[in-house]
Amino acid sequence: MREIKFRAWDKTNNQMIYMGMVDTSYQVTIQEIFRYDTVGQFTGLKDKNGKEIYEGDVCKNDEGEIGKIVFWKGCFILELISTWDPMAPINSIEFVKEVIGNIYENKELLQ
Repeated sequence: MREIKFRAWDKTNNQMIYMGMVDTSYQVTIQEIFRYDTVGQFTGLKDKNGKEIYEGDVCKNDEGEIGKIVFWKGCFILELISTWDPMAPINSIEFVKEVIGNIYENKELLQ
């Protein structure tokens, strides 16, 4: 069973907020994270560097192609920027090699 985690982009403070993240003044709870419209869920996988892969991450696959992680038809997929056709569901560390950013902080990666 995979661990259920969420994160959200805080537009006001321009920072990524993770559920349970400890700030100097508070700890973010699941209720607080869902007040954002930019919530992304943890896929349960990590990239080659051990970085957790979340919905909204920009990643490279085995062939060096770049795409974003989206939840589509009941599973997480890597949607390539070169084509809308999604690739196979992400089900192995071999498929997504590396997280190189996310759609909130690194929009330039999707151009």
